[in-house]
Amino acid sequence: MHPFVGRLVGNLGKHPPVEVTLPWMTKDGEPATVRLVFTTRERKPLNKDYYFNYRWKDALEAIGAIKPLNNRPVGKGRKGKSAATS
Repeated sequence: MHPFVGRLVGNLGKHPPVEVTLPWMTKDGEPATVRLVFTTRERKPLNKDYYFNYRWKDALEAIGAIKPLNNRPVGKGRKGKSAATS
């Protein structure tokens, strides 16, 4: 077993998925209940725009997978920067 799998399984034991019911596909869509592994500290669904721009891109920059958007510390100065332009 890859070491990552063991760490993931251990983490899921400490922090089990959270059940969340939200409308599906549209704001007034049919309610759907899912189990989320990644949530906010309040155990609510992550906002995709916040996560992508302030967390995922920071991680990609940190490992050198993408060029930094600017010379500011990661997570700073991204407001107004569209994901499509980066």
